[in-house]
Amino acid sequence: MELGAAKGAFYQGIDGRKNHIGLNPRNGELQNVKTLIHELAHAKLHGTPDKHFNLTSEEKEFQAEMTAYAVASYFDIDTSDYSLGYLANWTQGKELKDKAQLLEEVRGAAVEFIETMEPELMKEQEKGMENGKDVFIQAVHDRNDLSELTEVDEAAMEYVIDYKEEEYIKGLYFCVDGDVVVGVDNSTNDAWTEEFDHVVKCKAWLKGYDLDIEQPQIFIEWSEASELETASMMILH
Repeated sequence: MELGAAKGAFYQGIDGRKNHIGLNPRNGELQNVKTLIHELAHAKLHGTPDKHFNLTSEEKEFQAEMTAYAVASYFDIDTSDYSLGYLANWTQGKELKDKAQLLEEVRGAAVEFIETMEPELMKEQEKGMENGKDVFIQAVHDRNDLSELTEVDEAAMEYVIDYKEEEYIKGLYFCVDGDVVVGVDNSTNDAWTEEFDHVVKCKAWLKGYDLDIEQPQIFIEWSEASELETASMMILH
């Protein structure tokens, strides 16, 4: 069924048909999440004939949008683009018969949704962290020397920070998002991380060079000349 400008719809089943929810295929992913919560609230709160016919359209939209707003806010989903404006359009100048009862039902539905969704979201989050950890550990095991630059993701970075005291991160440095370089070093048995805006600065830091020195200096990536040490800083006089 074509939804037009509507982001979604809850269809009340009649003549033995099941209730169902439709989402506009033109929605973005985030819009689908918020709209689905809204329509699930309709299904939860207004999916029976008595609820469907005993409440006005304004009251049903008020409950569905308040539930969606509460659940989305709990999970830090941005609701600034349409939720409150949508709610105002439905309730402005309208009389809601029993706001306290409507809000109590909203609270119950929101709590039920959160308690159902949160364990599943936690599983996905833990799974993502585990994958990130595996990527990082494999990168450490595979590296040949300090000159290797290993790409890892944000989950792996968080793992490094959480387990920074472990021996295997000694002398490693890597890149996050292709630009910001983070160095990790526990050569003094005190592992810690530092952010740099360039890989050269990160390498110099890992080698123990003073990055605050005022004279101009360069980092020698590689040299075959005996007087110039590979992976070293040289002050320009």
